Amino acid sequence: MNPYDKLDHEDRAWSVCEAARFLGYNPKYVYELIREGKIEGWFEVNGSYRFCPAKLKAWLEKKLATNGHQGTKANGPDGSPNDKPGLEDERKDEVA
Repeated sequence: MNPYDKLDHEDRAWSVCEAARFLGYNPKYVYELIREGKIEGWFEVNGSYRFCPAKLKAWLEKKLATNGHQGTKANGPDGSPNDKPGLEDERKDEVA
């Protein structure tokens, strides 16, 4: 099972920084998405936001499927291409 598939069984909530790293976003942008109600899978604990990795993964897959970008690298928050590798690229590196 690859690390991406293991997210469905993760038993620890992620911080905003961990969620941002997974998505390839800046943490400030993730806070903006939360405030605007444009991201799913988060909850608040003692004033801090946490993410359920499985729900975040489901949100990302739904977003990619709706936008017709499934199988391509995600774009950055401003719509420009990310220079970070997509999930597909990271998995290739692990297998190689």
